[in-house]
Amino acid sequence: MFEATRQNFEEVLNELQYEIKNCSFVSLDCEFTSLPADKHFENSFFDSGEDRFNSIRNNLDHALILQVGITPFKYNRDLKHYRANPFKFYVFPRVFGSFDVSFLCKSATIQFLCNHKFDFNKGFYQGISYLNRNDKEKLLKLLYDGTLLSSLEENLNHDEINEILRICELISNWTESNSDGSTIDFPIDPFNHSFNYLLQERIRMFNNQVWTYNEQDKVVVKKVTKYERLEFEEKGKLADVKEKFIDSLLGFSKVYSLLASSKKPLVGHNLYFDLLIMYHQFYEHIPANYFKYKENLNKLFPSIYDTKFLSYQLHRITKQKLLLKNSLGGLYELFQDADTKFYYPFVQLDPKSIYCDSVEQKKHDAGWDSFMTGFVFLKLADQFAQLKRNSRLTDEMTFIELLTSVKEHENKINIARAKVSHLNLEGKDPPSTRPPLLHVKRTGKQLLTKLELDAFFKKYEPVHKKLLNNNSALIAVPNYSSFKTILSDFDNSDLLKVEKYSLTRHSNSVRACYVAVIIVPLVLAAWAGYKFK
Repeated sequence: MFEATRQNFEEVLNELQYEIKNCSFVSLDCEFTSLPADKHFENSFFDSGEDRFNSIRNNLDHALILQVGITPFKYNRDLKHYRANPFKFYVFPRVFGSFDVSFLCKSATIQFLCNHKFDFNKGFYQGISYLNRNDKEKLLKLLYDGTLLSSLEENLNHDEINEILRICELISNWTESNSDGSTIDFPIDPFNHSFNYLLQERIRMFNNQVWTYNEQDKVVVKKVTKYERLEFEEKGKLADVKEKFIDSLLGFSKVYSLLASSKKPLVGHNLYFDLLIMYHQFYEHIPANYFKYKENLNKLFPSIYDTKFLSYQLHRITKQKLLLKNSLGGLYELFQDADTKFYYPFVQLDPKSIYCDSVEQKKHDAGWDSFMTGFVFLKLADQFAQLKRNSRLTDEMTFIELLTSVKEHENKINIARAKVSHLNLEGKDPPSTRPPLLHVKRTGKQLLTKLELDAFFKKYEPVHKKLLNNNSALIAVPNYSSFKTILSDFDNSDLLKVEKYSLTRHSNSVRACYVAVIIVPLVLAAWAGYKFK
């Protein structure tokens, strides 16, 4: 396993590039500061895929990914097993000039991460920066119009300002006593991007006899002739420090681009939020249009599998009670349990991985969770393949065979407690399989309050309620069992009238349209008859 912070990011990125290039598929997992929802948000059985997207979209800036786990799985044809090599990235935005990211931390989420030994110090001190395309374009504009330079200077502390002045003065004295081609270097903190950019800009600005460039953890200053200086400027070399500054801030966005460009199958567990927030944080701001978002995401990642959705589909087909416990941890424990006889496929951790030590195998560690996700995916795919062959074979199947067995479930993303069971990234979302809505009306002249409505239906939870006016409401239920029970229980109620919702009977606007359609022609006909009588 490779644990990546800003200190070793470029080295780990090179390793990841190699692993992804040679892998069969990639699994991922994210840990967040919170989920992108305000206090009014609630998962609801009333929601279509578009409704849920619109409820969440404007709150995406509230949530921040702190850790990303990525595990490439490579199939070995000769040994007939998969080798998994988990990567764990700590991610945290950097301040530069006027760019200062605000986000929401929920105490429950932080406590949850604390309970699972999340290393906040490592995340905040050493987290890898990132820039999505919108922020990159904005930053480039500020760099080239000079606006960012003054903003960066305003954010420097007293010691940093004095250090830049000291170095500039030292260079001024040095150029007087040294010949062209001579160099001098100054040690820098390679992760203080704002200071390093500003230092080189100021050296070049205040001394036209030198040129600067980065060399690992130092800035090298070279004395040049007037013609060399002009040549550097004419060839656009003034842009080099700006481009390197931008590149240093891209950070984890490079990983996102790497995943997208590889076009390898991407696997996650219940990854609705992972996909949304990663797109927004590392690629570009989420489009306002739901269908445009799905189209864009599908172009980036044309092959996505959700193990939560796969487990629901396998349970629907086989009715195996074992699959009812379909949390990631529950599925992993099920499939690695020798007593359950899920022998294939064989999966082996890379021998160099720290996760070979059971102490490091912690749930809600993004690296380990990404491994569990890929492991579960292979086991689920094997179950689908066996069903298609209608047998329990002793020979392990190839990855292509496994992938073919779950192809019909590709790009279908589980959505919790909604009108639809999943999102379809390749086209229209599926029709709802939920029961019809229930219409509730208070009998007599009494008002129906939210408090009263909650009390009436508390024992039937989970149900979702929506007041229509002061004496009626709609109820959405998860299954037909609840639907029938509620209708039966309130069949003879003196307090509430509960019945299947009908658009024509219960919608005032639709009834008004019907009245208009029927009455208006009659009135016009009567008027015409009277006029031409």
